[in-house]
Amino acid sequence: MRRCRWAKYLRFEDAPYIPGVLDKIISEARRDRAEYGFAQLRLVLCSCAWNNLKETNTNASIRRCFFLPLNSRKKKGVRDNYVLDPTTSEAEVNPALRASPQELYNLSLPEFVDLKELRWINSMKRSRRIFRPASRDDVQQDRSATD
Repeated sequence: MRRCRWAKYLRFEDAPYIPGVLDKIISEARRDRAEYGFAQLRLVLCSCAWNNLKETNTNASIRRCFFLPLNSRKKKGVRDNYVLDPTTSEAEVNPALRASPQELYNLSLPEFVDLKELRWINSMKRSRRIFRPASRDDVQQDRSATD
């Protein structure tokens, strides 16, 4: 995984409070590493809208899918640079998201996904076929079958 500079995505000149916020995040992560042995800083790589079609309440809930552990640090210079360093190439699959398909559909998701490998993309394509967007006809057929 590659390093990423915050300045690529944030405009420090438009928001002068950003360096203070990033310094606070870096100091909290440093304190967590010293106190607990690891930092809780994670980057959410993607989110998904989850519909439980087995229930009558079809409100979609937005869930975070993958968490990537990070280190954030400050490079001092004429203009301070803030850098994100991924600690590993493995992203953690959200435990709450992993539990839902297991309970409802007996589908097990892995605990970690290696981002260097592309096999996980194929598994996501397979799951997209399994969890394809339901049409109204499919939902009505399921409801009429249960009545």
